[in-house]
Amino acid sequence: MRPLGSTDPLHTSAGTYTVSDQQTAPATIAKTDKKPLALAGDLYERPVNKVEVAAQTEAPPAVKQPETKSVVLGSDQAILLFNSECSVCRKISGWVIANDDPKNGGKQRIDERPIGQDPEALKAIHPDLDIWKTYETIHVVMPNGEIKTGGEAVAEVLRRLPETAWFTPLFDVSVLGFKPFQSMLNLGYTVLDRLRPAMGCESCGTPVPWWGKPIEWTYKAYKAITG
Repeated sequence: MRPLGSTDPLHTSAGTYTVSDQQTAPATIAKTDKKPLALAGDLYERPVNKVEVAAQTEAPPAVKQPETKSVVLGSDQAILLFNSECSVCRKISGWVIANDDPKNGGKQRIDERPIGQDPEALKAIHPDLDIWKTYETIHVVMPNGEIKTGGEAVAEVLRRLPETAWFTPLFDVSVLGFKPFQSMLNLGYTVLDRLRPAMGCESCGTPVPWWGKPIEWTYKAYKAITG
């Protein structure tokens, strides 16, 4: 047996060999900043994705709040919108224009404009105007940007005409917060508004109610006879 630790050559029948007791040093493990892949739980971690981290840390985009626009017209005129395709509305608008004419003592305090067919053109007058609603009921845009509808719009038109301005202070009379004359005007306009289609105003307003059918039939019979 060869002694342990001997460095003498080893002679065998196959040849002579030199055996060293020195062991080969283990290979140096290079350090790396890469993190091992995450498989489950906290045993491993996956590589950090900078884009993902940024997406998680960035604040969500702020929700843009709608702007509140204050519409102020450039003159003392109130804008009266009317349906130019309706014969009844054209007659009423013509009466307003005639009474607002300076030749008849008017001060041109009303600007009569047809509703038209372009919703965007209507919103250019006031962003809150809806084309379908303006066809359903009368709309008046005040110089300060306020929109009045129904009986209140009618009262404002009457206030601005010389022939009717004298009795319009009645609409401002209030009894314990209740305006009786303005309420009567509102009711009267509501009834006439529902009957507009029965009187030939077919392109605006709402369908004729059941209680207005006799008036509608009478009007159609009259038109059929008179042509």
